[in-house]
Amino acid sequence: MPDSVEIPAPVNTTMREAFLSSSPSASAGEGCLASATAARHVPTPYGHCKRFGPSVGHSHLATGDDQMLRTARLAAAAAFMVACGSLAPVVHAQKVTPDFGDDESRWAKDGECDDRRFSGAGMTDTPFLDTDVGHDAFDCRAAWTRGDVRLAASDNTRTRFTPNFGDDEGEWAEDSECDDPRFRGQGMTDTTLLEDDVMHDASDCQEAWESGDLKLIGVSAGGSPDFGDDDGDSPEDDACDDLRFTGPGMGDGSMFPENIMHDASDCEAAWDDGDIKLH
Repeated sequence: MPDSVEIPAPVNTTMREAFLSSSPSASAGEGCLASATAARHVPTPYGHCKRFGPSVGHSHLATGDDQMLRTARLAAAAAFMVACGSLAPVVHAQKVTPDFGDDESRWAKDGECDDRRFSGAGMTDTPFLDTDVGHDAFDCRAAWTRGDVRLAASDNTRTRFTPNFGDDEGEWAEDSECDDPRFRGQGMTDTTLLEDDVMHDASDCQEAWESGDLKLIGVSAGGSPDFGDDDGDSPEDDACDDLRFTGPGMGDGSMFPENIMHDASDCEAAWDDGDIKLH
């Protein structure tokens, strides 16, 4: 019998290159291939047979030789596993681009993404509206491109704050315009806003809110207020003069719409003490 029975190795150039390209390094891939090749050249008493078993040319092998072959094969397999253990397929994550929809929202093209499917620094800090889903494409696409928004988790439980609209006791109630100065948007009246109308134009304001035509001034979707600055008429007098709030921490005098978000120090202190809350 010849010292070596040649059996062509079924590894072509294309397979080899593909194998090496999936390896963390070329040297690791070469080591793995070398171990695989070595496993095919395990020495036997009859030479360097490249295929285990009696088909090499002998009808049978002695029991001792059989055991030696099994031992050699296990050793070769172990070497192959060690050489290839560090190799892992490379998986490239695909970034999913959402369907941004159109710009039919009342709040489209205002520089803030109002679509509640997203989250991030590019989002509005006002309450989410169902009517904005898929209808603020320009703003949300721009924020997405900048990396300022991402798709929110499917189990997003961000709570939408709903204000207390009050009653219809205002002089201008039920005229199809919201006269409550706590709000802003296309559903608002274009006349002078009055303190007397706070929480007294409920039907008009609630209808505009549900249609997506109103937002609370400086209030996040979760109900956290932006206190603003101290540029109001009576800042830092230990009483909150911002008519968005109610409670024992409020001032005793008249509340003017002009003071909304302009008595920050007093209102934030009262908020932290639990002495005021949003209407």
